[in-house]
Amino acid sequence: MTLPSKNRRKITVDGQHFHWVYDPFRLAGKDAYVAVQADSGNGRKLYLRWIGLALPRFVRAAIQFAQSHGWSPDADSDMEIGCDSFANPTRFYLKPVGAGQFWFHEWWLEQNPGHVFLTPLTDYNIAHWQ
Repeated sequence: MTLPSKNRRKITVDGQHFHWVYDPFRLAGKDAYVAVQADSGNGRKLYLRWIGLALPRFVRAAIQFAQSHGWSPDADSDMEIGCDSFANPTRFYLKPVGAGQFWFHEWWLEQNPGHVFLTPLTDYNIAHWQ
């Protein structure tokens, strides 16, 4: 199944063309994500559980991380990784086997006690995103 056309963006990584969609509105449900697929609309998807800003350069880096860990549109299955763009540099994590839907957000909150999502951007290093 192809990605929805609403808010779909194009990105090229190492000569391969992809579409990606960011759904920040699911953040309240601890489920903000980016979905990536080959621009043909065929093949396996890459799901990125996201904390921080989903800018094209972070999405490109996430695709490269996933490719270095065996994902491609021709892979046997979809892949899911966690992405923390609040970290400097941005960090990526492979989903552990058997982990639930909210694995990344639950793990991230354990690592960052007291943090509340939707913290004002002024709390972070703005230069990191420029």
